[in-house]
Amino acid sequence: MLSRYVYAFFQTNSEITDKGFFCTIMSKEALAGSGSLPCGKHNLPPGTYSLLSQNYPDNYGTNIYCKWELVASAPLNTAYFSCSSFDMISWDNSCEWDWMKVDGVRHCNNNKPAPQQFTGDVTVEYSTPNLPDKTRKGFKCTVTVK
Repeated sequence: MLSRYVYAFFQTNSEITDKGFFCTIMSKEALAGSGSLPCGKHNLPPGTYSLLSQNYPDNYGTNIYCKWELVASAPLNTAYFSCSSFDMISWDNSCEWDWMKVDGVRHCNNNKPAPQQFTGDVTVEYSTPNLPDKTRKGFKCTVTVK
């Protein structure tokens, strides 16, 4: 689970002492493809927006998590979501490795999400593990708000 906060707890007693430890915590920006909406929450006025995996149409990278929370700017606006290209690897169709979720439903391999219509909002996520020799083309999706 991703969070904006990291908590580290250290506990010791007076029985044994030693040099201690050094800890570094790093964070990297979630990545979306060039020309895509950046990962994050967006209030969308009517229009068409691209959601691309990192490096699309070349193979995406590894160790990526991106989440888009897309909200139509007016409550009665309708959002249409569809993917024209989709290729995310999963060796056994379990979608345990590389996947895309659309409102909580996982998709992987060449099993792209069906075109969907939403009123108000839609959440799209994608994740890739740290397996450098196991990446694919990724996806090109659009959200159109009317």
